[in-house]
Amino acid sequence: MSKEIFAKYTPENAPDGAGVYLAGAQQQFGFIPDPMARMAASKSVIDGFMKANTIFEQNTDFSPLEREVLVMTVGRVNGCHYCMAMHSAIMTRMDAPPAVIKALRSGKKLDDAKLEALSQFTRSVLENKGKASEATLRAFLAAGYTTRHALDVVLGAGVYAITTYANRLTDADLDPAFEAFRWEPSEASK
Repeated sequence: MSKEIFAKYTPENAPDGAGVYLAGAQQQFGFIPDPMARMAASKSVIDGFMKANTIFEQNTDFSPLEREVLVMTVGRVNGCHYCMAMHSAIMTRMDAPPAVIKALRSGKKLDDAKLEALSQFTRSVLENKGKASEATLRAFLAAGYTTRHALDVVLGAGVYAITTYANRLTDADLDPAFEAFRWEPSEASK
């Protein structure tokens, strides 16, 4: 129903100069992802997400796989069908182990202890509104992460809260490029 309320914008008709982000997405993906086309209604939201995401991608010590584990955990906890599909596709393209992708999609335990500690800590931060349990924090640190990493989880959770919430609010459609990775929140119980 929200998709009837939130218009889809193009680089040519996006308000307040938000079209520059849509043009960049068109160049990067070959199409404008539906969530971005809808987020463009607010230049501050699309601008904030893009800038914060760049900081998260370029300034944290997390590996690309660790960042994706964090993002997929946020997507699953927040029930974002688009994030789960898109980041499943990204992880597949980066040759992430299929068992990792499957576990993240279903909410099952990861076989890799360090990645599991990251996912559990991220989930604890989200579910407890930043106040992760002491046991989860200690397990995260014992797995080889630092207090800087703990704070970087807060950054990643915040960055991806922007897009997961916006995707859900606008009822973004899953683009055909990610259809093979479609995810529904009910998968978390499988």
